[in-house]
Parts: sequence; C-alpha cells; structure tokens
Amino acid sequence: MKGREAGGQGVPCSAQEIMDSREKRAMRQRTLFSTHHDACLISFTLNIPGPVKALPLYSQIHSEGMERLGRLFSKALVMSQRLLLPTGDEGYLVLRGDGAEIKKTAVALEEGHPLGRIFDIDVRDSGGAQIGRENLGLSPRGCLICGREARFCAREQSHPLPELLMAIEQMSDNYFHPPAAAGVSIAERLGQFATAAILHELAASPKPGLVDMKGAGAHKDMNFYTFISSAAALSPHFTKLAMAGFENALLSPAKLFIRLREMGLAAEGEMFSFTRGINTHKGAVFTIGLLAAASAYATGRYGIARPGFDTVSRIVQDMTSGICRAELTKTSSSLSKGQKIFQLHAAPGIRQEAETGYPTIREFSLPVMRRLFHEGQYSIAPVMVYTLITLMSVTEDTNLLSRGGADALSLVKERASALLERHTQPDASFIAEVEKLDEELTGLGLSPGGSADLLAASLFLFMAEEPDPFMAIRYI
Repeated sequence: MKGREAGGQGVPCSAQEIMDSREKRAMRQRTLFSTHHDACLISFTLNIPGPVKALPLYSQIHSEGMERLGRLFSKALVMSQRLLLPTGDEGYLVLRGDGAEIKKTAVALEEGHPLGRIFDIDVRDSGGAQIGRENLGLSPRGCLICGREARFCAREQSHPLPELLMAIEQMSDNYFHPPAAAGVSIAERLGQFATAAILHELAASPKPGLVDMKGAGAHKDMNFYTFISSAAALSPHFTKLAMAGFENALLSPAKLFIRLREMGLAAEGEMFSFTRGINTHKGAVFTIGLLAAASAYATGRYGIARPGFDTVSRIVQDMTSGICRAELTKTSSSLSKGQKIFQLHAAPGIRQEAETGYPTIREFSLPVMRRLFHEGQYSIAPVMVYTLITLMSVTEDTNLLSRGGADALSLVKERASALLERHTQPDASFIAEVEKLDEELTGLGLSPGGSADLLAASLFLFMAEEPDPFMAIRYI
C-alpha cells in the first residue's frame, strides 16, 4: 500500500465543522451564480467516510478529478477554482451549456473513471437547481465496497469504516501505482503491434513508388531487406517508448514528450546503425512511438485497458502542443529536411498531424481500414494497399514535396483520387491499376513516404483498439 493508511492520519473534523463547511460551500455557490449569470455550476468534492477529510492522498485524488473535469469541459469552461480545506478539498467549475448534458457527462466520469466512485460531482443548472441522477433517469450511485446502492449501505452501516478507507486506498494505489508487471505486459503488447505494423506496411504490395516485396520503387539506396533490418533495430525501442508512457503517467503530456524525444533519438541512432546510415523509418519512429506512448499513458493514468483513437489523439495533441511554431519557424544554418520543406512550401507535415491529433488518420485511413477488415472480404495486403491510396489522395506528403515539389504532390493526389472514384473495393482490377501507378511514380522518382508512415500508424491504432487484432485481420 506504499506505506499509506487512508483516514489513519490527519486531523479529524467535528460534526459541526462538517456542517459549517456545507453551509460555506452553499455560500460560495451563490456567489459564483451572482457573478456568472446564465451559467451552470459544478461543485466537486470527494466521498470520504469518517472524520478525517484532508490527507495528501485525498488531495491527489481530488486533483486528478479536477484535471479530468477540466479536460471534459474545456470548451464550455468559463472559470474554475480549487480550495484545499481542512474539511476536504473543494472544486468549482462554471460552465456554459445545458445542465442535463453536463450532468450526464459528470455521471459518465463517476461511473467510468477508476476513481469515479470516490468522486462527488454536484451539478446545478443556470437557475441554481441541483440536477440529480434521478432527474435524468440514471442509476443511483453504487457502494465503494459491494456496488449496491450507496444510500442503502450508508443507512444500514453495512461496511465498517476501516473497510471503506481500505477500499479507497486500494483503488487509489492501483490507479496511481499500477503493478509494474501490468505495465511491462502492456508495453510489450504495444511494441509487438508497432513492429507488426511497420512490417505489414513494408510487405504490402504494390505500393506506388515505395519499397515493397516487388521492388525498391523510386529508391536507389534501400530495399526490402534494409527495412527488415530497420524493423529489427526498432522493435525493442517501441516497447521502451510505450513503457515510458505507462511509467510516467503522472507527468503532464508535455513533460512526457520531452523524454520521448530523447528516446526517439536513441531509436533513430540504432536504426541508422542497422541500415548503414539510411533513413528507413524516421517518420514511423516519431508517429508510432508517440501513439504507443500515448496509448500506454492512457492506461497508466486513466486505467483504460484499451484506449480508443479519440483518447490517444487528445494525449498526443497535449504532448505536441506548439511544436510547429517552436520547430518550424526558427532560422538556422542547419535545418532539418522538414524545416526546409516548411520554408519552401509552407507545409508543416507530420508535426502538424501530431499537433492536431492525426486528423488524416481519424477522418480517412482508420475508417477505411476498419470497414475493410470488419467486412472480412479481403486479406491484409489489398486492405493495406487501398488504405494507402486513400492516404495518398489527401496527405500533404512532404516526401513528395521534397522530391518533386508542389506539382508532384498534386499529381499523386489526383491519381490516387481518380483511383478511388473508380473503385470502392480493393479488388483485382483496383490492384492492377495500382501496379500501373507504381510504374509511373517509380519512373518519376516519386515516393509518398509520408503516406506510408501514416499507413503503418493506422494499422497500429487498429490493432491497439481491437480486442483480438490477429483474429480481426485476414492473412490469406
């Protein structure tokens, strides 16, 4: 239990002090309503039984709840306030919006968060009236111990105080200090998905202008075997990046990102040592490394066993906020390829994808991949090729800009869009046309490497969100 005893330390509050704190809370609520007309109000405290209401552990739980509420209601938030009091921490959020919808979201947090049963989120509408669960036809709160209606257990004193406090401590300990073995298992699994994703992207054929099983495409300095060596070098690093996300779940995403950048550079160094200095997967290290770390971070911080794209996307956005402005607008004699492309074409590339939560994956590639895999009509190879063409039709691919400028990017987008207009499925006729496009782009020396990185990332995300990804994917 990390040496803590919930409720066993701290100063007990008298019954009168607790009653007075409730009256003061009501006064604070009235003051907030008087200064914020037509707004709703959340009053956030904790369900802590017994006379001890203020402990470092309880403040940690309250801080977690306030942060989560701030995220959930960021667009509606007018102001927030947190008070650390001897009678228990209190938080207030003034919100614009519909009170009933705010309450539904609050209840979802109470029911879905690993610490949610400890949270007490009171919602009042713009008129000051409290909105209860019963007003919305929602299930009443469950007991910390048995899950039965909490009011019945409280009235009957079904559980002794030490048992209730131990339950709070156990829930908190599991959340803030998950077993190391669980983190290792999660990181290894995500590392496996990442490695499988880059290998499946490599093997998918034909891929216009790209290295695949049929040839080296538009590349003169690398081939299929170069990529296999690169994947072998990167595999343990993907696991390390995921483990960093899990182990540092109490850090802010921005601070975690600083650590990930250092680890990413180490992964790149290993890649270059395996490929004799050839850049095979630098973009994939950045994108899939971020996604793997963000997925593990969501598990470690929020207790989500299999976080979906929206959760992972939000974490990546928080990690990389401001990266385009910080890295692409600076002037230097030693600019990276991405920085040079930005200065020439005003194309922020993969940095903007990350900073905006990978909208190209959200809106285009992942929906297509889900549809085709779930339909079960095609094996992984044609599904990957069709998803790649989808990406090529919309991606602002800086690899193409680097090789052929804006005209090359426009050409590839037009060719890919035309293919998709003629084909809604990756059937034999579609693959035959892709082979012709492969010949054209290879002859022109054009390689849509940015789309290839997003393809591998899309497959990683699909595998990470599926209960049994290797059953969801057809191989033959």
